[in-house]
Amino acid sequence: MSLAVGKVFTLLNTKYVVMSTLEKDGKHYLFVNKMIENKNTEEFFVVLEEEGKLQFVADDALINELLPIFQKNILELAAKITKRE
Repeated sequence: MSLAVGKVFTLLNTKYVVMSTLEKDGKHYLFVNKMIENKNTEEFFVVLEEEGKLQFVADDALINELLPIFQKNILELAAKITKRE
């Protein structure tokens, strides 16, 4: 499946947009924003993409480890976008 930043997908009948991705220990993680009626919400989740399947990450320690990396990636992307404008 390999979802990229900006892609919208459905998981458990709910739409999400990919805000950031990263590889860690051979696994592909997504930082996603829940959408309602095609609008972003203030709900964010970490999702594991493995063998074409998606599942929410429930391990708080892992989430806390990944969040600073996702934040850095998002800030770097925002800086690139700002430079282009």
